[in-house]
Amino acid sequence: MPSVEERVAWLEGRVSEHASAIGKLRSDVRELRAEMIHRFEQIDRRFEHVDNRFNLVIGLQFTTLLAVFGVVLAAYLR
Repeated sequence: MPSVEERVAWLEGRVSEHASAIGKLRSDVRELRAEMIHRFEQIDRRFEHVDNRFNLVIGLQFTTLLAVFGVVLAAYLR
């Protein structure tokens, strides 16, 4: 049976292994978060582009509706 000092030394070694593993896991999570933030920024830029196009299409539809309404109103008032 190992002595108390040997068992404590073994436990200290295991704890230091676990601490280094946890440190590596933390750094991996930080890298993953940074990558996710970068990806979400790319997606936000794409949505801004889609929003601009959507506003253009809605503006064209509204302008067309006003033109048609104006023509119908002009024809009705004659």
